[in-house]
Amino acid sequence: MDTPLKRIAILITGPSFNINVTQCTKLQSLWIQSAGYNVDFKSFYNLPPTMTSLRLINVFASTANKTLPLYKELSGWNNLATLELQGLGLVGPLDEQYFKIPYLSILNLNYNSLISLTLPI
Repeated sequence: MDTPLKRIAILITGPSFNINVTQCTKLQSLWIQSAGYNVDFKSFYNLPPTMTSLRLINVFASTANKTLPLYKELSGWNNLATLELQGLGLVGPLDEQYFKIPYLSILNLNYNSLISLTLPI
């Protein structure tokens, strides 16, 4: 009997990559860590509803997609408990709706010095 893939950890060794996680319907956790490689951040706008952890660390968002999207532009993010977007070079304001993700307990945006945010009271 095949066991569905639930967790993926990727260490990248090329200059750029694209990934489509929407078809990974059983995926719960995705961790991509790489020093200085490019990724199209739009690849992660639509996550499978089973996803509870998304970690993108030191993976540069492509030049065209460095702005964090409005939360309403995303799907499948409602079940995230962990969201780590470290060192992506992201810019712009963080939509306040990110703080309203129901199960979110870890939000890590370290090393994105051009992100601005207002903490909800």
